[in-house]
Order: sequence, then C-alpha cells, then structure tokens
Amino acid sequence: MHTVTRIPEQPISRPGLEPLTQVEVLVLFHPDLQFIGNRRVSAETCARATQGWLTLDVYGYPVTSDFTGRSVMEDMRLEINGENVEALLPDSIVNRVADYVLEEI
Repeated sequence: MHTVTRIPEQPISRPGLEPLTQVEVLVLFHPDLQFIGNRRVSAETCARATQGWLTLDVYGYPVTSDFTGRSVMEDMRLEINGENVEALLPDSIVNRVADYVLEEI
C-alpha cells in the first residue's frame, strides 16, 4: 500500500471536493484465501492468486478520539470513480487504509 497523491489541508471532504489522498491497495483473489482468517498465507497461494490494484480516493479528516486520545479518521469515505466502496471492502482493509493515511499525514 502506498500513497499516490497527497492533497494537504483538506479539512472536510464532500462530494465534488478533492479527496484527502489517494491510496493504491493490492488485492489478491483466490478461493483458498476466502476463509483463511488471520492465518499466514503460503507464498504458493499468493503466486497463484489473481492480483488487482484498487486506487481508493480517501475522504474525511483526522481528529483526536475523546475515548482513546488517538488519532482517528472522521467521516471517512473510500471511493472508486465516485462510488462509495467502503461497505464492499473487508474491515481489515478499511482499518489499515485509515491507519496508513493517519501515519502519512
């Protein structure tokens, strides 16, 4: 995962505005990966998997959580070509994208 474009000082993102950043995510597709859970995947399975790169437009803004005191993304939305795809992605990917964006900005 890596940042493609960083757009500084974007306080609140709404439709029609530029995303906070763009992130590319490599997604692997293989039947053996469906129910693997948190176990480590073998190199052979990864090699046989179909690869797909997703370029996600990340909207939202970082705030400090009142509960934990840590930075979190407020009103985060992940889009591809203007379509919100956050609900279609596994929680682990959404959380990792949020963590990555918070580390980079």
